[in-house]
Amino acid sequence: MDIRPVVLWSNESKFEIFGSNRRVFVRCRVGERMISQSVVPTVKHGGGGVMVWGCFAGDTVSDLFSFQGTLNQHGYHSILQRYAIPSGLHLVGLSFVFQQDNDPTHL
Repeated sequence: MDIRPVVLWSNESKFEIFGSNRRVFVRCRVGERMISQSVVPTVKHGGGGVMVWGCFAGDTVSDLFSFQGTLNQHGYHSILQRYAIPSGLHLVGLSFVFQQDNDPTHL
């Protein structure tokens, strides 16, 4: 019986609570009036956001885990130990292989 390892994929992302921290550009013709549908509301001093990490293997997904601040090497290694390994064992079992995405902050 040939048992092949299953790949465990992961990623982290920031979700903005209100709006976006990216610029939004609207084009209009010379002399054209601004229309309210083109205006994006903003919040001074940021609207807040949440950073989350999660993983999946095949058609199964882990829970999302939130974390504070910017993710660096030490925080990433902590996530791997606290969440990635237990999630892989729970989702797949002993035969999983973790696929790292080569983000330089993870090394």
